[in-house]
Amino acid sequence: MTQPKKILRLPALCEKFRMSRTTVYRLMETDSDFPKKITLSTRIIGFTKRMLIVGWKNERIIIERKKPETFNSSQ
Repeated sequence: MTQPKKILRLPALCEKFRMSRTTVYRLMETDSDFPKKITLSTRIIGFTKRMLIVGWKNERIIIERKKPETFNSSQ
């Protein structure tokens, strides 16, 4: 017997990753690596493969840490 897929709904995703709904929707539109949504009803979306979401977040953290620091030249 196969395990049912766990679905992470939008409010849970926002709380877990401390992102606003607006940020999630913006990432869905602009970041091709962001996990794809699942439409559960006309007003409810969710995301499967929780590990994909965690992997996406970890990848973003690594990218941010690799960015060179910017210094204010006026100091």
